[in-house]
Amino acid sequence: MLFLGILVPTLASALFELALWTFFQSRAQPGEVVGRILLVLVASSIFTVLMHALQLRDRRQRRKFQDLFLSSNDAILIVDEHRLVQEMNPRAFQLLGYSPPMGPFPMHRLGDQLDLSQPLAEIHVRRLDGSTLPVSVSVSRLPNETMLRLSDLTELRADQARRLAWRALEVQEEERRRLARELHDGIAQELYSLRLASNQGQPIQEMLTTLMEEVDQLAKSLWPPVLERLGLGMALQTVLGKVARVECEEIRLEPAREAALFRIAQEAVNNALKHGRAECITIRLTRHQDLTLLTIQDDGCGFNPQTESQGLGLLSMRERAQLAQGRLSVLSAPGQGTRVEVSLT
Repeated sequence: MLFLGILVPTLASALFELALWTFFQSRAQPGEVVGRILLVLVASSIFTVLMHALQLRDRRQRRKFQDLFLSSNDAILIVDEHRLVQEMNPRAFQLLGYSPPMGPFPMHRLGDQLDLSQPLAEIHVRRLDGSTLPVSVSVSRLPNETMLRLSDLTELRADQARRLAWRALEVQEEERRRLARELHDGIAQELYSLRLASNQGQPIQEMLTTLMEEVDQLAKSLWPPVLERLGLGMALQTVLGKVARVECEEIRLEPAREAALFRIAQEAVNNALKHGRAECITIRLTRHQDLTLLTIQDDGCGFNPQTESQGLGLLSMRERAQLAQGRLSVLSAPGQGTRVEVSLT
């Protein structure tokens, strides 16, 4: 079939060219006629083969797109220039509650939050039964059309919640183990030495001072009293000032919001030292009108937030920012350090 598909149009083109040449060159020699025929055959064969290859490639691309369209785990919608939804894949019918077949319908039926000018967004779409669903939207431009990919965030957020809950249990257990080691290896040993010294009549004033300092440091590691008494700025300076440069304005917030910002700063500094291997870390706390901004900047190795943004450390920081009714953003790139910003209004 492929041979006939090439041979038939080639012969037809050669005969047509020969007829034209014969018409305009009535006194042509037989050798010239044969040469002309061979030239036309070769040129037509090359052209036909190239056209056939292009058609095969186009069909393969269309078939590949169709397979991805039908089997994708994300909902895919094709929207025309009039903002009419022309096509939906099976996942889109399932996610939005519609049943095939159905004709084009206006995009605003899915809600007013869909914006084709935003390449990435997290919004709520309206389903057929009137309920709303949180989705992540990716917009891709096609010739005369726009493709929307909708990813259900319900399962993702549930998975993140489970991971955060598990992380919280791990942190609690690790903190308990640390406290147990501190009490057993540090304070308990100091108390035993203190008892022996007291029984032998030795001076214990210096040992008492050391023991009190250890207890004070242990308490501060659990909750810095300065955060409650003097505010977030002094707490950041006292606890993190040894490993970071702290530049804070005198700002007081609700206790829960101050605690959230303090823990975010702790986590960001810990990530910068542990994972980013940073040498210089700067913490800034400022206020611009009604906006409170906490920034943690480091000169570490950085990372790609698009592919590594689901780490438990970052998830916990985002969760704390949301609980504080704020917004957290992470700006980073490999080899360019990391900048964590939390804004509260």
